[in-house]
Amino acid sequence: MLLLSTFLACAYEPPLDPGANHIDESVGLSGDLVIAGTGDQVGPALIFRYSVDDLPLPYGFGSPVDLSTVPTSAWQRPVDGGIEVAPWSMAGVGAGVWWITALVDVDGDFNPFYDFTISATCGDRLGAFVADPFDPTPLALSVGDPYDPDSIPIPSWVDGLEIVVDDPLTVERPVFTLSAQTPSASRTEEATQYVVLETTSVDHPLLTIPESADDPCQPDFLIHLVDADGDGVLDPHPNEDFAAQGRGDVWPRIYGITYVDADGQTTDPALDPDATPWLTELPLVHEVWTLTGRDPGERFTVTDLTAAFSQAAVRVEPDGSQTTFYGADVPAGYWSLMAVEETGQMWRIPNQLGVELPEFDADAHPDQAVALLIE
Repeated sequence: MLLLSTFLACAYEPPLDPGANHIDESVGLSGDLVIAGTGDQVGPALIFRYSVDDLPLPYGFGSPVDLSTVPTSAWQRPVDGGIEVAPWSMAGVGAGVWWITALVDVDGDFNPFYDFTISATCGDRLGAFVADPFDPTPLALSVGDPYDPDSIPIPSWVDGLEIVVDDPLTVERPVFTLSAQTPSASRTEEATQYVVLETTSVDHPLLTIPESADDPCQPDFLIHLVDADGDGVLDPHPNEDFAAQGRGDVWPRIYGITYVDADGQTTDPALDPDATPWLTELPLVHEVWTLTGRDPGERFTVTDLTAAFSQAAVRVEPDGSQTTFYGADVPAGYWSLMAVEETGQMWRIPNQLGVELPEFDADAHPDQAVALLIE
């Protein structure tokens, strides 16, 4: 069994900015969180700032460079009725191009200090600074660019920025484990290797996600057979190599992640900060749905799925570029697995649920301590 600590260093870390600009070299931002969706469920909110060069899930794999918080007590409804709003602000924003997003933690189970509590759960609300309330894609906000007439000058304080918050999420995070059907995958077999993932439940003081027919929020995989052009045909996978193999554009995305040292061995990046990250996507085998009556464009949930490992992976270079390797040149060893929903919700194994955390009176979840062995 792989030591869980090998992958704990890959977990989210609370965003700190030791190089934050002095106040006279930065910008302050403020405005209102605005509930644009249905319902009035609110809670504490977290405001995140991301670089457009390091975007968050599902657009990229970036971590926030800063965050601010809004207490539940800040929400208020105008005296003449209307939607609920809450003021937000963020100081110390330096030069760059940023996305501003929000998570309203309705159920109060978001915790940035543990790797299994860092994603929105069913009932939470997501938001962003956007140009159009009907388009959830965040609007890039430029700061301190002397060549951009729309860029916010430094120093200044800009008020009136609305973060539009959508409907509560109606799906749960895709909590999963590796099926016993998939003990390992081969780098060199000519035949495609299949990896089976199965949803499971969580019972922990910080996070409870039950598997119960009486609970409308199940830890299922939210499948979307993408048909963006509406022609009734499943769109090809956006990766040209996968499209050439006949893979379709299907959510969620499944990724394998590992780190490799100078000797070519998988390692713990906390012990070797110079270790190189590697990434592989495992496209979903969609035929199990498209050949059994599911239509392109449809969204539905399932409790297990099969992904394909096609003996290829990319090495992420220090400058951010990627180099693709195949077969025996793909690093052998244990790889963590991550499922990313179209909503941006995610789950990753192994995680800290797989060990007994001394600060909690809770048993470990052994099914959360597993990783995929690539041989």
